[in-house]
Amino acid sequence: MSAHNEGAAGTHRSELSLNLKAHRERSGIALEKVAMVTGIGLHFLRAIEAEEFAKLPGGVYNTSYIRQYARAVGYNEAELLQHYHCLTAPKPTDETELPHGRFSGWLGGHPIRTFVHHVWVKRKGQNAA
Repeated sequence: MSAHNEGAAGTHRSELSLNLKAHRERSGIALEKVAMVTGIGLHFLRAIEAEEFAKLPGGVYNTSYIRQYARAVGYNEAELLQHYHCLTAPKPTDETELPHGRFSGWLGGHPIRTFVHHVWVKRKGQNAA
């Protein structure tokens, strides 16, 4: 099995799936046995199989749990870790986008333009009187 299913249009994160549960079941290994051998809770093992990595505890625990799961079910450890890192890598940001301050949401995302507009309207009102 491959972690990357590339088509003519390219690879999308949502299209990636290793079907870990099916692999384990074909191997005839019960999830409870994996939990007993690894000491990992069933809810975390189910999250790994469902590729819901946000449900794992985080940090080094994630990679440790994934490695242990792969060993227990006979899956390629490096491939599974590569898949995990591919799915959980931060999305690249647009370098042309300016960072917003803590009030940017309150000001509609454009704090300087909003401020300048406010000052202009206020001065325009003073000149009209």
